[in-house]
Amino acid sequence: MSKLILSFLNKHLWISPFYLSHLYLCRFFKKNENEKILFLDIDGTIWADSGAGTVLLANNVNLEVSSTAAEARRRHFRIILVTNQTLFGYASRVRTCVLIAYLINLVRLCFQLRVSGILVCHHHPHSKIKKLKFECLYRKPSPKMINEFKERINFDPDSSIFVGDRITDVACATLAGIRNIFLIFGSRMFEENVQGLTRIPNYLVFSVIPQGSTIWRIFN
Repeated sequence: MSKLILSFLNKHLWISPFYLSHLYLCRFFKKNENEKILFLDIDGTIWADSGAGTVLLANNVNLEVSSTAAEARRRHFRIILVTNQTLFGYASRVRTCVLIAYLINLVRLCFQLRVSGILVCHHHPHSKIKKLKFECLYRKPSPKMINEFKERINFDPDSSIFVGDRITDVACATLAGIRNIFLIFGSRMFEENVQGLTRIPNYLVFSVIPQGSTIWRIFN
């Protein structure tokens, strides 16, 4: 069981089979497949960040996120979550009950926001679990998760949007070629966190979402 769980946690792209089926049908009928994506960080963006394990404790999506997701869908954006999750990195082993609770909360979140996929990295250079402990090339601020997603889903980086709460989110989006980048104002917005093998570029361009804003003005 532990090998199966670790194999599962080593996957970085979790894409809805319904979304993939839709794309295959579009390709079959030769329809335009140049998607617009709203990328959302989870902890600190969708709900307040209280450290490792936040995804297990958070029950309520911020109102402004729900409103933004609804507006994104109205404008024919797909919603993709992009996250570094250290929940299992600081544990001595992966407990099945914790994994189930984690997956239940992610599934609930996906249904609530009608998410089409999750790009996730569970690896951490300080993890206590040997198979999760390394400098992962997928971990934000590396753009590798988004770049690999783009190889499967042909989205338009000029029309797509990325919203995060840390400068590492901005760096990830910048390196992936996304132009519309927003950073939620907060005390942790300039924390670099663990950089891994990618350094923060010095040409970051982004807009700030004011603290307590009830409406995210991110659409043109």
